[in-house]
Amino acid sequence: QCECPPGHELADDGRHCKDVDECSRTSGICSNGVCENMMGSYQCICDEGYRQVGGGLSCQDIDECSSNNGGCDDLCLNSPGSYSCGCNSGYMLLLDGASCADIDECVSLKDPCNGGKCINNLGSYSCVCSGGLMMGADATSCIDLDECIIDPKVCGNGKCENVLGSYTCLCHEGFSAGPRVEDGCQDEDECELDVYHCDPAAECKNTNGSYDCICREGFTGDGFSCQDINECLKDNGGCDQDAQCINTEGGFRCACDEGFSGDGR
Repeated sequence: QCECPPGHELADDGRHCKDVDECSRTSGICSNGVCENMMGSYQCICDEGYRQVGGGLSCQDIDECSSNNGGCDDLCLNSPGSYSCGCNSGYMLLLDGASCADIDECVSLKDPCNGGKCINNLGSYSCVCSGGLMMGADATSCIDLDECIIDPKVCGNGKCENVLGSYTCLCHEGFSAGPRVEDGCQDEDECELDVYHCDPAAECKNTNGSYDCICREGFTGDGFSCQDINECLKDNGGCDQDAQCINTEGGFRCACDEGFSGDGR
C-alpha cells in the first residue's frame, strides 16, 4: 500500500499521489484573506490590516495602535483589519484623521455659561459668573438668581421682573426706574418735569408718586380749578369806611372816597 506525504492523497489508481487542494475543499479556510493552493500545502494571502500567522496558514489582525500609537495624536482605537484615531473630550479630530485640536467651546456652543463670561481652556472652558448669576457646581455654567423672589420689594414702588443675570422694574404710575437697576423705582417730580395739570392760579406741590395743586392766596378751589375770592363782599374787604373796596384778580385794593386821602385802610 502506498502512503502519501502531508498535503497529498492517493490517486484513484492507488499507486500515485496527488496534491490536495485545501482551498476548494475547506470553505473559509483563510478567514480575512484569500487562500492560495500550493503543492502539498496552501497559504493565506491576508487582507490589508491582517498578517500571516501559523506558517502562513491563517490571518491575524494587526494591532496598529501597538506601534507608535498608530500615528495618532491622542486616542488610537484598533478594530478588525483597521484602526482609527480619536480625541479626548474638549478636542476634535482634524482632517488628516490623526491630529487633535482644542475645541473653543466659547465659540462653538451657544451661550455655554448661561449669561456669564466664557473663558476657553485647553480641552475645556470655564465660566465667570457675576451680577445676578451664581457659579454652577462644575464651574462650566452659571445659574440665574431670581432677585424678585430673593427680595420681593427690591423695586419699591413697582413690579419686579426677573431676567437672566439681573432684573427690571416695571414702575407704578408716578414713578420711574433710576439710572441703575439697584435704584428701583423713584418718584417722578411732576412739578419739576412740567407735566402737571394745575389751574394757572395754583401752585404745583410734588408728593410721593403724584402731586397736589394748591390755589394761590386770593383764590379758592381744588387747585385744578381756582376761582378768584371777592374780598370786598365781606366787611368792605377791611377797607376804611370812607374808602371803597375794589376787587382784583387774586386780591383787592382800597381807594379813598373823594375828599379823603390815605391808603384806604
